[in-house]
Amino acid sequence: MRLRSVTLALALGLAGACGGGEEDEATSEEEAAEGEAEGEASEGEEGAEEGDGEDEAPADPDALELDVEVEELAPPEDAERRVAPEQRGIAHVLVRFRGAERAPASVRRSKEEAEARAREALERIEGGETLAAVAAEMSDDDANKDHGGDMGTLPHGLLPGPVDTALFEMEVDEVRGPIESPFGYHVIQRTR
Repeated sequence: MRLRSVTLALALGLAGACGGGEEDEATSEEEAAEGEAEGEASEGEEGAEEGDGEDEAPADPDALELDVEVEELAPPEDAERRVAPEQRGIAHVLVRFRGAERAPASVRRSKEEAEARAREALERIEGGETLAAVAAEMSDDDANKDHGGDMGTLPHGLLPGPVDTALFEMEVDEVRGPIESPFGYHVIQRTR
């Protein structure tokens, strides 16, 4: 440990400097007078206890000097063992059905029709089409369909349960589906 002296600047009269009125200045003067009176009352007691004969200079009203013990900074604790949260890259085709969470009123297909459409998307991908091409044509996820269904890299636990579980079991470039979630049926591909 090292002992260091740290100077802290006090913003006295800040209200006055920032356009405070005369009332603020009067209050500050009253507070200063009260502080001096308290200081004089306790000075006698302190002087009697100290008895070292040294006169201390009055404190600078604009600064306060404190002695602070500062410990050396330790290296990061077990830096080698720290691991970023597990993440996977994902692209998907989402097929919504009437009544699914966040499904717009314009979605009229039944749950069974949505599952059949998701199976069709999977078959097209397994037949050689890219997920990006199929997503652009068939996905109901307006936020990602124009980006090839790419949702980016996501941490474990962010996606709906069955989709998240499947994604974190998959190998890179593997495709699975249809996977039901509260949002509809997903055909997913692990991209990273």
